[in-house]
Amino acid sequence: MIHETFEEYWQREGIRFLHDGKAPTHEQQARHAWESRQEEIEDEKTDAFCAIRLVAEIRSAVGDPTGKLMQDELIAHCKNLVKDNVLLKVVNNDVARIAGERNAFEKQAKKLQSAIDDL
Repeated sequence: MIHETFEEYWQREGIRFLHDGKAPTHEQQARHAWESRQEEIEDEKTDAFCAIRLVAEIRSAVGDPTGKLMQDELIAHCKNLVKDNVLLKVVNNDVARIAGERNAFEKQAKKLQSAIDDL
């Protein structure tokens, strides 16, 4: 355990001494505690506002800009969007594969037609 003086404690806690080097009075301590708590409250308000804004932007991005979906409905909607996106990727991959096969087939058909024409 680290032993520290009263003055070191107050310095560590961020409470400034008076100009004459005396420890702060109870009123000064209370004021400092109140001011610190007010700063914490402001930080919490900012964090809460940012969180609410983030949720609003997410709602808008997934198609619920007016916030009509309840939380469980919103979560289900997001899960469905993910499933739909995965399904869309699978379909797109299949379409690309089929298009590639068709392109290869058409090239082969042209080669065969060219060979037939040369006969």
